[in-house]
Amino acid sequence: MPRLLAIDTSSNACSVALNDNGSLIEEYAVIPKLHARQVLPMVERLMNESGYSLSELDGIAFANGPGSFTGIRIATGVAQGLAFGSGLPMLPVSSLAVLAQTYCRENDANNSMVVIDARMNQVYWGCYSRIGELVELKGEEGLSAPELIVPETILGSRTDWVGVGDGWKYADDLAAEILANIVKFELECYPHAQDAARLAMRDFNMGHSLDAAQAQPNYLRGKNAWKKSAKS
Repeated sequence: MPRLLAIDTSSNACSVALNDNGSLIEEYAVIPKLHARQVLPMVERLMNESGYSLSELDGIAFANGPGSFTGIRIATGVAQGLAFGSGLPMLPVSSLAVLAQTYCRENDANNSMVVIDARMNQVYWGCYSRIGELVELKGEEGLSAPELIVPETILGSRTDWVGVGDGWKYADDLAAEILANIVKFELECYPHAQDAARLAMRDFNMGHSLDAAQAQPNYLRGKNAWKKSAKS
């Protein structure tokens, strides 16, 4: 089983985790605007606790977005620097998927629609269902104004979806067909790096790692992102 370091700074929470033969250790704190100052000390403490050096790992996972522009740049830059220095491959993981995985793990839930505030009167969103122990994306992740979210065909006729993320403060702007499928909202839920590690482990086993030079944030901005959200 791969030994992976994972970093998530995509929200107000900052966390790092290490997977070692199925056992996960994590350092986690809600520290808005302090990620850049605290994430490397958190990595150092975690590595000291584990007793491993970076060279003994198999890869570095990071939540690459979408999310806070500053946050995902921090995670990408720190993970990339560590990977360059140790010659390790990298595993980018969707921040939305990490949040869905965190919520489903902590609450034994199966279906979550993640919506987070993207500013400029827009939200990032995606629908995830848990298959076994891990969530899988249904359809595509999107970026749009809240009222333009159209994933009814993804939600289907199930009525056990949970709305996760701070973007649900715009719930009144969403279509009634969407809200009819949502059983409750969880606005104050933050992603955990241990869940980035869980998802990255699946990707690693499928051969989906990449070289450090290829790593980049996923902002979901631009014409292509808008077209995806409008057609979803």
